[in-house]
Amino acid sequence: MVRVPIAIVGCGGMGGRHLLGLKELYGTDICNVELVAACDLRRDNAEHLADEAQKQLGKRPQVFESM
Repeated sequence: MVRVPIAIVGCGGMGGRHLLGLKELYGTDICNVELVAACDLRRDNAEHLADEAQKQLGKRPQVFESM
């Protein structure tokens, strides 16, 4: 299955909840997305989400401070 690359833009509280949703989706046979980027104006937010993604999804997305 080809996976669509996606980014979480805005890595604060709601971004973390989106990551939890992705973790649930990754555990299914219908997962057709791959988290490849975390973007937030506050680099520390994006770094934190990327670290959590590595723990929960097994791969660390790239970190960006702007689109």
